[in-house]
Amino acid sequence: MSDCCDNLSRALEDNAILQKARGTIADGRILNDIFSDFYIRMPGEGHGYRYYAINFCPFCGRSLSAASPDAQP
Repeated sequence: MSDCCDNLSRALEDNAILQKARGTIADGRILNDIFSDFYIRMPGEGHGYRYYAINFCPFCGRSLSAASPDAQP
């Protein structure tokens, strides 16, 4: 599932949230240990980006990652 709500769809279109396999992120640093294919993307210091993995939609709270269907927000 990648589009649980309109806000998430817009965030994905705007690249504020990225859906990508963890090992394929090459333009920044992942700053937490959550296993997910969804990341909040923020400008880094200097060049590149900072990524925070998320398992739940920050807008509606629904589970995003197949790895955590039973996890609680």
